[in-house]
This record gives sequence, C-alpha cells and structure tokens, in this order.
Amino acid sequence: MKRNVILFLTVMLCCFFAGGIYIILSFNKISAELKIVSVYTQVQTLQKKMHSHISTFQDGLLQQASEEWHIDSANRYIAELGETAEGCTGCHSHDPATMNQLNEILERAQTSVQSYVSAVSERDNDVTEKTLLRVQKEARELHWMIDSLTTMSSHRLTDRAIKVKEDIDATHRLIIALVIIGPIALVGATAIMLRRFTRSISALVKATEHFEGGELKYRIHTPMKNEFKLLADSFNRMGHSLEQERKNLVSMHRLYRTLFESAGEAICILSAEEENLGQIISVNQAACNMYGFELQELLSMNCMDLTAEESAEQFKEMIGKILAGEWVSRSVSRTRKDGSSFPAEISAGPLELDGRRYILSLARDITERQQAHKELLRANQLSIAGQMAVGLGHEIKNPLAGIKATLEVLGEDLELDDYDRSMFERARGEVARMEKLLKSLLNYARPPQPHFDRVDINLLLEQTLKNVELTAAKSAGLKVTFTRFLAVDLPQVDVDSAQLQQVFLNILINALDALEDKEGRIGVMTNVSLKGVVIEISDTGKGMDEATLAGIFNPFFTTKSKGTGLGLSICQRLIEQHGGSIEAESQVGKGTIFRIRLPITHTSEGEPE
Repeated sequence: MKRNVILFLTVMLCCFFAGGIYIILSFNKISAELKIVSVYTQVQTLQKKMHSHISTFQDGLLQQASEEWHIDSANRYIAELGETAEGCTGCHSHDPATMNQLNEILERAQTSVQSYVSAVSERDNDVTEKTLLRVQKEARELHWMIDSLTTMSSHRLTDRAIKVKEDIDATHRLIIALVIIGPIALVGATAIMLRRFTRSISALVKATEHFEGGELKYRIHTPMKNEFKLLADSFNRMGHSLEQERKNLVSMHRLYRTLFESAGEAICILSAEEENLGQIISVNQAACNMYGFELQELLSMNCMDLTAEESAEQFKEMIGKILAGEWVSRSVSRTRKDGSSFPAEISAGPLELDGRRYILSLARDITERQQAHKELLRANQLSIAGQMAVGLGHEIKNPLAGIKATLEVLGEDLELDDYDRSMFERARGEVARMEKLLKSLLNYARPPQPHFDRVDINLLLEQTLKNVELTAAKSAGLKVTFTRFLAVDLPQVDVDSAQLQQVFLNILINALDALEDKEGRIGVMTNVSLKGVVIEISDTGKGMDEATLAGIFNPFFTTKSKGTGLGLSICQRLIEQHGGSIEAESQVGKGTIFRIRLPITHTSEGEPE
C-alpha cells in the first residue's frame, strides 16, 4: 500500500510536472512566434520606408534643382536606403535568398545613384538625361523587387499568424483539459485509493471489535494487498494464537477448578487488604458443605462470621501472624449456618496475585478425628475397667460375700445395744455399696447383649416417670414439676426395654439430684427425625460448666460424694449397643438437656438400618 501511494503520488506529480513544462514550452514558442510576427510587421514598415525613400528620390530627380541639391539628395538617399537595408539584413540574416535580393537592391541603387551623381558633376546634359532615365528605370525595378519582398513577407506573416493561433488554441485546450480533467482524474484516483484504504481499515477495525468482544474465532476474509494483506494475515495469526491460548487457559482453569472443587478440605481465599481484611473472595464446594452456606452467601461474608465466639481471639492472632508472612496451623472452633459449632484444623498463609495480597486458608472438620480420639481413650478406659472388674470379681466378690453373711449371722445372734446395732447396719450398708460397685464394674466391662423388641418409647417413658415421681414425692423439701411433650405419631422402636428404661431412670435420678432439694422442673420430649427417634430429658437444676460437661461420660468421673462415676458411662455404652447416640448440653445455673437418638429398626446382627 505504501508503494502504491508513493507510485500514485509520483505519477500525479509527473503528470502535473509534464503539463507544466508543456505549457511553459508552449508559451515560449508562442512568444517566439509573436516576436517573429512582430519582426515581419517591422519588415513591412521598412519596406514601406524603402518605397518612400525611392519615391522621394524619384521626385527629387524630376525637379529642376541645383547640382548641389541633387548630389546631397543622392548621398542622403543612399545613406537612408543603406540604414533601412541594414534593418532588413538584421532580420533576414538567416534567409540567404532574401539577403541576396536585399544586397542586389542596395548595390543597384548605389550604382544608379553614383552614375547619376557623376553625370551631374560632369554637367553633361545628354549623359545626365540618359542617366536619369536609367535611374528611374532602376527605381521602378527596385519598387518591384521591394513589392516582391513585401508580398513574400506578407505570406510568411500570415503563415506565422495562423501557426501562432493554432499553438495558442492547442495550449488553451491543454489548459482547459488540465483544469477540468486533471482534478476529476485526481479526485477519481483519490476516491479509488480511499475506497481500497477504507475497506481495508474497516475490515481491520471490525476484526478488532470481534476480538475485543471475545470472538477469537473471527477471521478477516476481505481481499487485500500489500501492507494491508500483511496486517490482515497478522490479525488472523494473532486470532488463532489467542484462541489457542484461551483454550489452553480454559483447560488449565477447568483443571485447577476441578482440583479446587474436588478437594476434600474447605479452601477459602480471603482478602488481606486493610480496608477489607478477612472478606471471603472465593471458596470451594467443600467449604459450602462444611459451613452449610450457599456459595453466594459465603462470598458476602467475612471469615470472622464463621468463627465461634470462644475462638475469636485465637483466630485474630492467626490473622496477625499471616499478615506478618507466616504460615500457621491451629485447631479452632467454627460455626455452621445453623449455629452449631464444630472443631476445625486450619492451615493458612499469605498469597499474592497480580500485586494484591490474599490469605489462603485450608480447613478440615476434625470432629470425627476428635471423636475417634475420644473413642480410643474410652476403649483404653474400658480395657482398664474390664481388667479391674475381672480382678475384683475374683479377689473381692467371694470374701465380700463371706463378710456379708457373717454380719447377717452376727446381727441375728448377738444382742446389741442401739449404738452397736447402728454400727452393724452401717457395715452391712458399706458391703452392699461395694457389691453394687462391683456389679457396675462388671456391667460396664461386660454389658449384657440387648434383646430387641418393638417398644413404644412414649409408654416406656411414662412408666419410668411414674417411678421417679414417687421417688420425688418422698423427698422432703423437693418440689418438682414434670412436663411431657410426647410425639403422637412416634413409631415403635426396636430396643431392649429393660436396658433403655435403665438409661432413662439413671438420667432422671441425676436430674432430681441436680435440683438439690429445691423447686424445679423436669421435662421429657419425643419427636421423629430423618434417622429415627429423638428423646430429650431436661431439668432446670444447677447445670454444669464446660470442664464437667466434657467428662460426664468418662468412667469413674463423678461430682457426687457417694457416686461410682459409672452411671452415665454405662448409659452411653447401652445406647451405643442400640446403634444410637447420647449427648448433653448444659449451662451453669440454667440446667441440663440430655438428647438420645435411636434408630427405628435393627438388622439381625443388631446393627441399625
């Protein structure tokens, strides 16, 4: 295109330059022709002047003048005729024929005049008369020769004038052509060039708009030449390269997104900018599942919104260390959408992308791991308890039975006063307590296998509550209100009724003890869940702190002076044998809630369905 533009401008300049040169040469030629015409006009004037000199000299010869006059007139005639002839010679120096005629006229005129002057000087009238006649004849011939030259000059003048007119007309036509056709040709050529230029530019601009809109498959198919063709080919190659690069990026993005979304850990990218610190930027599906929120809900939250109140300060400390450039790992308590808390292990550190600072957080729910750890500890405790139970069964059971029998015999045979009788009864009570402890140990270490029957849980709870109500009525100073919220549509459950009643009774007796001989309320509630039935037993007693609540299911853990610490441990063991679970919630001064979950049916092996 550049070469074409330069060639076009060069051709146009050459055309204008050639036209200008032609016009200049035409003007110069016309000027030269006009000068020649002017010269021919001067020639005619000189010819007329020569006629006048000759005629004046003829008239002077016919006059009867003095000799001196004739000689002076002849000399003056010859001088004037010579001057006029010199003017003609200057113009006709390039024409040999005309020069010869002029020289002949001048020589004959000089010869005739000199003959006449000589005749006048000799005063010979006959000679003078003859010479005069001859001079007059020569004058007539000179007139004829001058007329011949005049005629020839007139013809030449006419030819020159016609030629000059033709040249002027040709130049005029050329100027008109250049003035009219030149701009039209220039405009036409410019329009053609602009059309090709704008068509190519429009195609390139259109391609740019398609690329800007993300349509990288677009290609330029408009025919182009020269630099525009090279540019179009470059655009097409660039579009192909960008399309391949985008495909690679999309493929890599899908790969990383798949890895990101399929990760088992909850991955969160948080803002580390001061004005938006902790704002959630991106999360994977595992995070949504862990916290129970939808993706858009999490993206509108701050990481502190997912932190349990008891771990808030610890989490802030983690953020500070991360901003200092450290990678940290902590076990903190997190909060779900439903408000429940769970333990999580978080590993987080700084991340920088495109000049912006972020925090990369990896979180794992360690509830099961902690539960497994608790189960391991509990298994160890069960093993120890089993070993103790076996040892006590062999070493204590028989001697203890002998002591009990001896005390009973002595109590019947001996006559004792009241004090001694009370000591005997006290000893028998302690023996009975030791038997109970031993029995509890044996039951805890080797619990009896449950015998499953279809049981109405509501009815079983009512029977247990009646027994507890009788016990509460016998306690002086204790005023208890029992409330029931039993589900009407509660299905029957496969359980061992004796073992389950033992669990209910143990929890309800603990609830009575928690009231501490004061006024309070004990409530029971049943309902249906997706996995079975739920039984809740609550009281408004003194409640427990977190440390106490964490240890209530551990063997030998008790807050009672006469407790064995095995009651709730046995309850948990029995519920687990039914395929269920038991948990407790408590607040100091507000009371405690025990929540038992049981499956509805069991397989033949006793596993829940």
